[in-house]
Amino acid sequence: MDWKYLTSYFEEVIHVKKEFKGHLDVNLGLEVDFIEGFEKETTEFLNEYGALLDDSILSVHFLKIDANYLCLDYSPDVFKQAGDLLGSFEAVYRKYFETVLSSIQANLGKYKPKRIGHITLARKFHKKHPVSADYTTEISNILMEIRNKGYELDYNGAGCVKPLCKEPYPYNEVINEAIKLGIPLVYGSDAHQASALLSGFESLTHRELLKKPLLLRD
Repeated sequence: MDWKYLTSYFEEVIHVKKEFKGHLDVNLGLEVDFIEGFEKETTEFLNEYGALLDDSILSVHFLKIDANYLCLDYSPDVFKQAGDLLGSFEAVYRKYFETVLSSIQANLGKYKPKRIGHITLARKFHKKHPVSADYTTEISNILMEIRNKGYELDYNGAGCVKPLCKEPYPYNEVINEAIKLGIPLVYGSDAHQASALLSGFESLTHRELLKKPLLLRD
């Protein structure tokens, strides 16, 4: 979201919350980017706006590579650029999972989001840029840290409708492990527009267990 729209977004959602109070639950929320090297700025942002939020999610999109920041899910070409800079697509995955783990461990103040977003987003273009490793250890470390922190996991259907992905974030094996660990799963559509609401929901393996507000627990 462009900074210039932030205030109006807050004002409009607060207005709708008041208008439909007692009839419809409306949450004011944000997806907060974790960007390596900007922890201080992120904490300051959350300190300013966090008290107004009903819901929030912490996600990694940008990878710091030397002096550059690349949005790894922007396009297959940008993902390839990250691979060229790091030496391989496998290195992009490792860097992504390292950054996700750092986001969970980071001290971002009392308003830090307690849900971690699309932890396998690095696989968005895996049908075009495949890797040979499965990163079981890295993903297991992420899940253990989520459990130890008492956080929730984003069960994101958006990847199911992406032509070069065709699987949820995270994919089923990871979801099964999260359930074994007792990590709360919350469905997300990653919708950036109304037409994308419920994206991938019908493709989720455990959708029959989801209950309002689309929470899944073991």
